[in-house]
Amino acid sequence: MPKTDENSEPQNDVPIKRKLWKENSEPAPTHHWTMDEIKEDEKLHGLVDEDHPFPSKSN
Repeated sequence: MPKTDENSEPQNDVPIKRKLWKENSEPAPTHHWTMDEIKEDEKLHGLVDEDHPFPSKSN
């Protein structure tokens, strides 16, 4: 009589766990920033020079 190997059960669980993880994983909700929020955030981080608020567009 062939003996059932108990180690075969965890191997069978792996694809199921992966499938559940994929089904439950959702992309992070995107936050749509308003211009005011962006400006406030940049001021907090010191990214804005009041004289040149958009240095990348000054070219």
